[in-house]
Amino acid sequence: MNQDSTDVSRMKWVLGGAAVGALTMFLLDPDKGNRRRAQARDKMYSAAVKTRKRVDAKSRDLANRAEGLRAEARHLFSSKAKESRPTEAPAEGSAANSTPGNNSQQ
Repeated sequence: MNQDSTDVSRMKWVLGGAAVGALTMFLLDPDKGNRRRAQARDKMYSAAVKTRKRVDAKSRDLANRAEGLRAEARHLFSSKAKESRPTEAPAEGSAANSTPGNNSQQ
């Protein structure tokens, strides 16, 4: 069993080395290597820009959701605070008690 794992490990190293060699030959090809390297560089740059844009959009979305939750919590707590406050009766002669057309003092 130990021999099998050593053989598999050795095979992974051989295949990995062959893949690195093939990639090196592919990119350093004198005829089309410049074009391939430029394409690879452009694709990496494009992927980085797309990733940055997605991260920015997600972070803005998360910030906006957090702000919405904060506003909702503030609203809930402020309405509960209003309900728990004792209501004060307005004074007899105040404008809040009188309605237009209702002159109870006459």
